[in-house]
Amino acid sequence: MFKKTSQKLVPVGVLFFSILLVNCVGTAGAYTIMGNITSYHRHLYHITFNCENGKVRLSFLKDNLIRVHMAPASKDFPPDDLHLNENGPYAVVTYDWPGVPYKISEEFDFDLESQVYTIRADKLLVKVRKQPFKLAFYDAQGNLLVIEKEGIVNAGAIIPMMPQMSYIYENPPEPITLDIYPDNSAPSKYVMYDCQTVKSPVTQTTFNCAEDKISIEVSISASNVPYELWVHHEKEPASVLVDSKTLPKLKDKSGYDSARQGWYHGPGCFYGSDSIKTLNIKIPNTSKSHRIRIIK
Repeated sequence: MFKKTSQKLVPVGVLFFSILLVNCVGTAGAYTIMGNITSYHRHLYHITFNCENGKVRLSFLKDNLIRVHMAPASKDFPPDDLHLNENGPYAVVTYDWPGVPYKISEEFDFDLESQVYTIRADKLLVKVRKQPFKLAFYDAQGNLLVIEKEGIVNAGAIIPMMPQMSYIYENPPEPITLDIYPDNSAPSKYVMYDCQTVKSPVTQTTFNCAEDKISIEVSISASNVPYELWVHHEKEPASVLVDSKTLPKLKDKSGYDSARQGWYHGPGCFYGSDSIKTLNIKIPNTSKSHRIRIIK
């Protein structure tokens, strides 16, 4: 299902993209994709795409600079200020931009295999796929610069995620969700860097994953947060051990949602999908390191 891939770095040259993900689209205890575009509206040098599960605003600030905002469908975009009362300022500290005009058209794109909105603004060209939503950035000559990766996840990937927040540090970043793709040909490792506020020391947490014919093992270095794991394993395991202790198996998704710890194999957790089954594991906060062993 998953295969290893190599990525080619594309030199951007004089073209620079500023992408600010202000809000993550999701629901409590789960994450979701943007879905299909339902409508869009234009205002000055901005264009906002409304999707099934969220909305995205593209702002053409200069002839070589784009800003991207993302927000849940039920929430407004945050105001353009330094957010000093919300642990700001963040990456963007300038809000007084002249803006540049743009033109938008609709056409079928063979590379994106769908109807797309094509937006041209001087040195920039953006293609926005309609079903499902996807962004691709090009220079004025049509050379691809940046595109969302889709469909292939590297074997061995360990992807940490935080709960939805309106702004960074709004709430404690817990639980941390780990989206894990075990690789039976080689172990994998990911180091997460984090801090509690913009002025606090940076901490690091190391995640490891290894798979053989008998088991899948995941290790988490000492950290002061609870965890939820989405492990991509097609068959229900015989048992799950955390720190050498058997973790209780939960009967269904409802029981899993209400439990503080335990495991459940089935749909409903991975981005809220009703069709994709994952091995889902909850581990409470113990301020210690963890070793998770999944017996096939």
